[in-house]
Amino acid sequence: MTNNQRDRLCYVFLAIAAFAIFGRTLFYPLLYWDDRQHICQNPFFNPPSWENLVMLWKQPYFGLYAPMAYSLWSLPVIIARETWGIGSNCLSWGPPFHFLNVSLHAINTMLVFYLLLRFQVLFCTSPAE
Repeated sequence: MTNNQRDRLCYVFLAIAAFAIFGRTLFYPLLYWDDRQHICQNPFFNPPSWENLVMLWKQPYFGLYAPMAYSLWSLPVIIARETWGIGSNCLSWGPPFHFLNVSLHAINTMLVFYLLLRFQVLFCTSPAE
């Protein structure tokens, strides 16, 4: 097995491990703490639109300026609204949000692995290989 094949196998293993560890959260509902304010009652998500997405980059909402998070959350909002409907209890919209979060965990884990490989911290590889 070459180093490249081994590295690819490690990426697959890391993605599977992330889903194995966090996968049981995929069907949990949203939390009552602040998800209602940041997702359910957020006027920029009701309805989601390009104009509202641009506004999230221009101003904070509910005292929080997190345009990247809100931009990423807009996709699960669209999926949830199409799946469960506009009038449904939005705290039941958890699965698309949790899938996004677990996917981001898996991607970040693979990114850290890549950086460790790149800086030759793992497997004691030499620059000549």
